[in-house]
Amino acid sequence: MKTKNILLALSLFGAGMFSSCESILDIEPDSYYIKDKFFKNTDQAEMSVKGIYDVFSNTYTYSHLLSMNYPLDTDISFMKGAKMTSDNRLIAHYGVTPTTSYIEKTWGLLYRGVEYANVAIEGVTTMKEYNEGDEETKTRLRQLEAEAKFLRAFIYFDLVRLWGDVPLKVTATVSSDDYRIARTDRDLVYEQILKDLYEAKTLLGESTNYQNDRVSQGAIRGYIVRALLYRGSYYLASDGQMKRSPKYKEYLKQAAIEAKEMITRGHYDLYDDYQQLFKNLAEFKQDSKENIFEIAFFNASNGKEDSGFVGTWNSPLVKAGKYGRANAYVQVIPDFREEFEGLDQRKEVSVANFTIDAAGEKQTIGKGKPFYPGKWRRDWIAEDAKDPNNTSVNWCMLRYSDVLLMFAEAVNEVRDELPNGVTLHDAFEAINKVRKRAGVVDLPETLNFNEFQEAIRQERKLELCFEGWRKFDLVRWNELGQKLKDTYESMNTKYPSSNSIGNQIGYIAGKNFVNNKHELLPIPQRERSENNLLTQNPGY
Repeated sequence: MKTKNILLALSLFGAGMFSSCESILDIEPDSYYIKDKFFKNTDQAEMSVKGIYDVFSNTYTYSHLLSMNYPLDTDISFMKGAKMTSDNRLIAHYGVTPTTSYIEKTWGLLYRGVEYANVAIEGVTTMKEYNEGDEETKTRLRQLEAEAKFLRAFIYFDLVRLWGDVPLKVTATVSSDDYRIARTDRDLVYEQILKDLYEAKTLLGESTNYQNDRVSQGAIRGYIVRALLYRGSYYLASDGQMKRSPKYKEYLKQAAIEAKEMITRGHYDLYDDYQQLFKNLAEFKQDSKENIFEIAFFNASNGKEDSGFVGTWNSPLVKAGKYGRANAYVQVIPDFREEFEGLDQRKEVSVANFTIDAAGEKQTIGKGKPFYPGKWRRDWIAEDAKDPNNTSVNWCMLRYSDVLLMFAEAVNEVRDELPNGVTLHDAFEAINKVRKRAGVVDLPETLNFNEFQEAIRQERKLELCFEGWRKFDLVRWNELGQKLKDTYESMNTKYPSSNSIGNQIGYIAGKNFVNNKHELLPIPQRERSENNLLTQNPGY
């Protein structure tokens, strides 16, 4: 069942909690009465937690920007069009500024989600039934607390990977001065993220709920691994230098331990058929075998509210007709299609070398033109095209194959001092499970550190392409700028005419990207105008 199907009261809840205000972080303090007057029973408590999810189904979060805009441009995909005439292209092509309105809206919605989570956590934990109710009620309230803490951690993870140091606020607003806080060092933000996640893991207990558009043990454990991996990776520091924590091996050891425990628990597995993963999403089938956590979308008419652009922005181009239409703003560099080995089944699923005409017939794309992501195809979607732009296809945030690859990466990084219970063989077994499903040969366990590192990075590129992680992987490996430059030079060498990809269609990222600046977004200027404690990111 889609989460959106059961969120009928959220708009009332959100409207009652918060009103619009000058600064995004300036939440009207008189709305705090909710904590005392709203949390009277478990139904109200559950409504408060479900309200947090509503933040994710907005155009400026996962309906569009966080899923398909902020992750561009990379060395495998880019946004169509070189003219910097829209916020979408300013963001994708590394022309973003502190006054770009879209980043302000995303920042604001994410902090609104933080406030929702803070209110829910405080409201649930101060209910009389939290300590004095029957066992069933106490268990349910602790599960709701776990869910809210996971979602707060989930939001802060997005904030820190997009902006680096960000204001850390873990209490509900009670005063108009509460939002005027300085940025917190990213390492301390990660400390809070992990604190919330570990507490959520304990509070949720051995819940049998594995509905993947709600928080589960799998989602919590997977995000612990992800947060530890990022905490131990490269990042752009406030002094304008790419750095890595001196404690990075400590974080990666813990990531390996957590991932090994998750793998050993055995709840998740890989589908035999890679294509089935994405057809399930398009057909609205609940999949908790491999997809661990999804952002849910649902609107009966596919109107803008609570719908997404999944299958229109990132689909093969579809002319208006039998299947509706897909504008296909996410485009794929042709050379990437040739990186798949032999009969790798991911090639035909991931990279579509065709368009679809109004009659529903496929037309092969000619040489030297960009391809399209093939994982989210308008013609796969199991509903009539009620709206030309919007769908109710969920966006998957965490798959089991990602956990296996994060595990392999963490283990290789600490192969000279492995934690107890974890072996290098385990890492090869994990990555080869992913490769075996794809239909390619196993990696030999004789690979040295550098060889295995490169193999893991390539496997992430092939397995998870266009799912929103490539750009952030390149940032945390300190490779983004060089990869963009190399791709730009290659594109303009191979396609030098006026009809080239590099010139006409608009792969300009390698020309625009500035090292030690564009690894992060700028802090929105409006926020800095309202809060003089906020500093700006390097280079802006």
